[in-house]
Amino acid sequence: MHGQVFLEKFRPRLMRVGDDEVERFWRSAPLATPFMRPAVLRALCARVEWWLASIGDRPVCVWPVCHRADGRIEAPDFSYYVGPLWAADADAGSIRSRVLLRAAVVTALATALRHAYGGFSIELPPGDHDVRPFRWWAAEARIESSLRISAQYTAEIDLAACGGDDGLLAGFAKTRRQAVTRRLRRGGLEPVDWDIADVERLYRAMADRQGRPELYATRVDELRGLARVIKEGHGFVDAVAAELGGPVSALRLVLIGGGIACDVLSLADDLARDEDLLAVMAFRAIRHSRESGARVHDFNGANSLVRGSDVHSYGAKAALYFAIDCWPDRVS
Repeated sequence: MHGQVFLEKFRPRLMRVGDDEVERFWRSAPLATPFMRPAVLRALCARVEWWLASIGDRPVCVWPVCHRADGRIEAPDFSYYVGPLWAADADAGSIRSRVLLRAAVVTALATALRHAYGGFSIELPPGDHDVRPFRWWAAEARIESSLRISAQYTAEIDLAACGGDDGLLAGFAKTRRQAVTRRLRRGGLEPVDWDIADVERLYRAMADRQGRPELYATRVDELRGLARVIKEGHGFVDAVAAELGGPVSALRLVLIGGGIACDVLSLADDLARDEDLLAVMAFRAIRHSRESGARVHDFNGANSLVRGSDVHSYGAKAALYFAIDCWPDRVS
C-alpha cells in the first residue's frame, strides 16, 4: 500500500503534550521502561519534548525528543530504550491493521521530527522488533541511505521464574555461586548510607583508572540526575564500605519502573574490587529487584565480549532490541 494511502486511512493527529499526560500513558503502556517515565527522563536531560500521536480521540504513541546540555538531540548517558512508546490498543485488531496503523503513525511522527529537528536517534525496548515502518517511511521519503538500524543486545532475568534465593542462585554460573556463598559466609556486608557525592567520587575514580577522565567531565550532569532520581524513589542503591566506618567503597544503582528493574551502574574503588564482593552485590541487586515487585531484572547491555559474558554468568538471557538513527538533513 502506498505510504500516503495508509496515512490518509488512519489520519494520525500530532501534538506536543506535558509530563502529566505522558505519565498516564506510560502507566498503561505494555512495554514501558523506567527511562521513558517523564520524571526519570527529565532528570537526565536538559529538556524533553513529548510528541503524542492519536488516531481520532485515541492516543496511540508517545515519542520523546531529548535535548542535552551541550545542544545535542539524543538520549542522555546512562539511558536505554528512549524512543516511541505504544499504547496497548495499538496492537488490537488484525495483524494487517496493526502494521498499517504503526506505519501511518511512524510516517507522521518521523516526518514531523525530521522537519522540526533534522532527524532522530532512538532505541526500541526489547519486545518491539518490527522495524519495517521505519524502513517504509525512509523509502517513501527517499532517504534510505540515511537510515541506520542496528541490532543490540541486553541481558534479562525473568524474576517470576526464579522463585526464592535458591532459585536465583541456581541460575548463576558455578564460580559465581561459589563467590556469593563465600562472601555471604564472611558477613560484614550491611548496606550503608550513600550520597550523590559518593556516586561522583567512585565514577571519577573509575574514569581515571581507565585513563578516560573525559567520561566524568562529559557525563557528570546525567550522573547527578540519575543519582537524584533514584534518591527520589525511582529505584534503589546498594552501597557498602570495605572498612567499618569508612567511606562508601562500592555501590550499584538500579532504576525501577513499568515492572522492569534496570541495573544501570556498578562502581567500586580499589578496596572493593574483588570478585566475591562484586558477585554478592549483583546477587543482592537482583534479589532486591524481585522484592520490589519487578518482573524483569535488565542489565542494560550485553554487547561486548566482557560485558556479555559477565552478565550471563548471573543467569541472564540475551534479549534483542534495536537502535535506529536517521539524520538526513544534518550537516556533516
